[in-house]
Amino acid sequence: MIIVTQGHENSIGLEVFLKSFIMLTPSQRQEIILFTNKKTLEKNLHFLFKDFSFENEQVHFSGATLKCVFSNMGFGNHTESTISLLNAINQIGNDDILITLPTSKDQLHFNGQTTAGYTEFLRKAYSNKDLAMTFISDKESILLITDHIALENVIDEVQRQTIHNKILYTLNTFQKYFFDIDHLLIAGLNPHAGESELLGKQERVITQAVSNLGKVFPKKKFIGPIPGDSMALRGDDLSKVLQVYMYHDQGLSYFKGRNGLLAANVTVGLPFLRMSVDHGTAFDLYGKNKANPLGCLFVLNKALDANKRVHKDQYENRSHQHI
Repeated sequence: MIIVTQGHENSIGLEVFLKSFIMLTPSQRQEIILFTNKKTLEKNLHFLFKDFSFENEQVHFSGATLKCVFSNMGFGNHTESTISLLNAINQIGNDDILITLPTSKDQLHFNGQTTAGYTEFLRKAYSNKDLAMTFISDKESILLITDHIALENVIDEVQRQTIHNKILYTLNTFQKYFFDIDHLLIAGLNPHAGESELLGKQERVITQAVSNLGKVFPKKKFIGPIPGDSMALRGDDLSKVLQVYMYHDQGLSYFKGRNGLLAANVTVGLPFLRMSVDHGTAFDLYGKNKANPLGCLFVLNKALDANKRVHKDQYENRSHQHI
């Protein structure tokens, strides 16, 4: 099952989701369930579609039927973003896929504390600081060793075990849901990857991690540390390569410039797969029916493909039954 959570009530999240949902086939729609506040969903339906109707835990609109869990109650005075997320992770199974729609960083609260985003919320909820932020497109995939932390803290966080754990999670998750990664390009931290330690010695821990990972995965090729500014210029076929960057803007400045909306944010290391669109809330577009749904459609299609990969036997049985 693909479980979608609402996100911020005044963002474009529900708009792009609903627009994307009606582009799917009827059988694809059956695999999706939305966790949302009913009144917030109704507001979005009003400015998007002429006619819609609710029937128990379903909503009918534009010739489509969407299954819902109306998460209006159960978690006190939390925000709608937090309530829909908590309801979802309380019901999600290990082979399910979670898609979180955009929210702002002040909307996600765990145990009374505000978290800096979905990944940080999930790190606390699952007591795993090494949950990793990755991004995929049809062209390439990247992993960030550090993500939403101040630049001054990056050096302390780039540790051998952290690199090892996050790459391990990524290899296992991608093999289960997407594809087998053939080899990895791993960026250095300093300019020119330290220039043989003339520009810094932090590459030592990266070299150690690369060496250890090569022993754990002898059939995979680990290359690095490589200067971050030239890693993607090597001429490699990047379709089954993982590019590993040490900090947020080192990887995402390049990735977003290349891929724009047609990419997905993927959290690895959870018992299930979590995905989201590669854009924010766009509060200025809320209620105007002007938001571009292609990024959300990309994520839904990736999630549907991943769901099919995980439940391959079930899909094959369905195919045989229709022969």
